[in-house]
Amino acid sequence: MNLLYITSDRPSAGKTVVATSLLATLLEEGQSVGYFKPFCADPSSDGDVAFAREVAAKGNGSVAGDPLPLRLDALPGAIPAAVLEQVKAAVDAIATNYGTLIIEGPSLHLPNSDLSDLSYHLANGLGAKVLVVVGYTPGLNVEEIARTVGTFGDLLLGTIINSVTRHRIRETKQSLSQPAASEVKLLGAIPEDRLMLAVTLGQVADHLNGQWVMGGEKADDLVESFLIGGNIMDSGETYFGRTDANAVIVRGDRPDIQLAALAAPTRGLILTGGHSPVEYVYHEVEQLKVPLMVVPAKTVAAAEALGSAFDWINPYHSKKLARFQQLLYQHCDLKSIWGSQA
Repeated sequence: MNLLYITSDRPSAGKTVVATSLLATLLEEGQSVGYFKPFCADPSSDGDVAFAREVAAKGNGSVAGDPLPLRLDALPGAIPAAVLEQVKAAVDAIATNYGTLIIEGPSLHLPNSDLSDLSYHLANGLGAKVLVVVGYTPGLNVEEIARTVGTFGDLLLGTIINSVTRHRIRETKQSLSQPAASEVKLLGAIPEDRLMLAVTLGQVADHLNGQWVMGGEKADDLVESFLIGGNIMDSGETYFGRTDANAVIVRGDRPDIQLAALAAPTRGLILTGGHSPVEYVYHEVEQLKVPLMVVPAKTVAAAEALGSAFDWINPYHSKKLARFQQLLYQHCDLKSIWGSQA
């Protein structure tokens, strides 16, 4: 069995979407592949594992067992040999089930601890190749990345820089292709993508304590941006028609603006102030099949509340998975990864 150990420099860098995208792609290639996440913040309700199960099931695969009882917050200060013993026993128990096993390990640097040494012991003890996902930050420090991934030595398969600002892709690739950065083993730099930062209408409803008036069955639809319906100078069609992937936040007592928003493609209407729609707005929404919810907050407060959306963005969506698979194909040297799993 080939083992691919995926980790990241820090939380939210993108290792879960990389792991599940590789899982989906290998399954599509007809390979026998599984996914295993040994440690979770809460093993009984981990979203990464649940999503990996969905991905595996669609590809006629499976997730390799449940997370270990050892919680993520118990890892700092843990004895590496003891941790390795638990992980290796779990991996050995499923060794005959897969040709390739993707192991999603913990991030190397947590807010209050460093798991670099533990991660090395795990990968080395398992005999796994290591893929490190690094979340892009402005002023990317090549030397710091080299020190981070250098922990793994010959075990390092390569590094993927994720969510690079579009106008910094070329610069990032050039800086990481210099001889001095050769130890980084750059496999690709993935540009930031608005869809990957989208939230679902259901998440919006939950976050704003919204009540569905219509379209609750579309709660899984993704929203890439929000527009505030106010006194605008442009025509409604021009202002609201910038993209068909936006939702409109508008005062519930302004049916004129609501109708203007409905004249352009929109993912949904969010009526603020607890006001239900008037009859002719309701009729238009029904005809167009546009989801509509009513939230108690006023418009400004609702918009400000959505400003924290980055805190609850996750990759658990089939469209996000498909998009990220495309990004991997376009921007990463997948042959190096596939070759290691041959």
